[in-house]
Amino acid sequence: MADKYLSKAQKLAKSSIYDGAEYLGEWKGYAVYEPTFNDDKPRFIGFPQFILAKGDTVRWTADWEESRAIMDKLYPNDED
Repeated sequence: MADKYLSKAQKLAKSSIYDGAEYLGEWKGYAVYEPTFNDDKPRFIGFPQFILAKGDTVRWTADWEESRAIMDKLYPNDED
């Protein structure tokens, strides 16, 4: 599923402040992409944003709760 949406996710990321996007995994039927930069400079941009793709829709995460749910699924806390 990831390759199907990669170019659209990268286009959305580039239309903002990012240089591209990388596939992370699946969440609730969405392909999830992380927006990326081409360098290692630290940036303080607010809460984590992801790009979600499903069907004809490619969009940014809607709010902190959606981003948090994605992080909980794709970046599980090993300390639990």
